[in-house]
Amino acid sequence: MTAARRAIPALVWAGVIWQLSALPPSALPQLFPQADKLAHAVLYAVLGGLLTLALPAGTLAGATGAIAIGTLYGVTDEIHQFFVPGRSTEIADVLADWCGVMLAVGWQHRRAGGQP
Repeated sequence: MTAARRAIPALVWAGVIWQLSALPPSALPQLFPQADKLAHAVLYAVLGGLLTLALPAGTLAGATGAIAIGTLYGVTDEIHQFFVPGRSTEIADVLADWCGVMLAVGWQHRRAGGQP
């Protein structure tokens, strides 16, 4: 499978995240205080996992690339939310995104036999 084809699921998931970020806060359930941080971590863990499929598995370069791309996408997501009425831009959300990406990439990297 070509690298471009391996990237399609990550690109589609990034689009899902973008669409969710465009929703007003009232459209998103808040089950408990700071539930949005958990949602960010879960959404970005999926993105991180998909990015590891698109990049060389088990390599430090692949893991680093997935972390960098996932985290930078989290930053762009927060910038996007700045322009959505009722949404806010928070560093804590980027941190939650990073945590989700790190967990998924770390798990996938170890599973693929990568070195720490």
